[in-house]
Amino acid sequence: MKPTNVRILQHQFTQYHAEVIMAGQSAFAARWSDKRSQHNFFRLCYIERGSARLVIDGQSHTLQPGKLYLLWPEVEQTIVNTGKGSLNASWCHFRLTNQEQLPAYRMQLPLCTDVTDEQQVLSLFRKMVAAQASSTFSKQLVMHAALLELVACFLDESINVFDSIKITPDTKKWQEVIDYIDGNLHRNIQIEELAKVAYLHPNYFITAFRSLMGCSPIQYVTEQRLSLAKQLLADTKLPIADVAIRAGMLNHYLSRLFKRRTGITPMQYRRLMQGYKRNAEDLNMDSTAEGSEGR
Repeated sequence: MKPTNVRILQHQFTQYHAEVIMAGQSAFAARWSDKRSQHNFFRLCYIERGSARLVIDGQSHTLQPGKLYLLWPEVEQTIVNTGKGSLNASWCHFRLTNQEQLPAYRMQLPLCTDVTDEQQVLSLFRKMVAAQASSTFSKQLVMHAALLELVACFLDESINVFDSIKITPDTKKWQEVIDYIDGNLHRNIQIEELAKVAYLHPNYFITAFRSLMGCSPIQYVTEQRLSLAKQLLADTKLPIADVAIRAGMLNHYLSRLFKRRTGITPMQYRRLMQGYKRNAEDLNMDSTAEGSEGR
């Protein structure tokens, strides 16, 4: 299972709609510098060639090729080209809806992550730049899709460094709430007991939870129950009634919720997912056999 803080961050980014403001692929001349203290947008950038110094709130960092950087809004930042030649970088600026509600939990994200597939990252930046210059009806959708894929790359690589990040008391509190929900999906979870885990008044707990996760506690619990049901349907042969019990739902409610959210029944979902897995296993066995014959 992914660390709780990773799951919270993933949920935040899926709940808050992202809007691309500007994207580019630029060559910055020697001694170029950029200072921003009041910008209200995120900055995502990839250094292709050269080096630069980044100063965030007085702390200095070296920007290096092969890394994807995520810079947060409302933080004083200065970037200076420290190389003798040009600094080549792909970049984009974007906002999240209700980003003023994003909590200090954002500090759990690293400044940068290693890029394992440079061509994929550069292709996504080029896609944003090309769509930005076009006049097609779908340009915003294309830019949005490319941005989300870049953010997904950043989050996936971020998992590798989460263990080294210090957990604050406030962070630990919310991790305990999420863990409590995960461990009690099979029963009727009351707001009062979740608030007790967080040491908050129930009314304030609901507001704080919505600010953190972008949805109410009840909505989140329902999402997690549906997610657990999908996992059990795909990975086990449990009867549908038993899946519903483990997910804390009545059988008829699971069927109704599943049909409303996915457009298919739980049994249809099981057949599809287990069929996909069998096909993937067959393909893997075929490729392994071909490799053995080749040797």
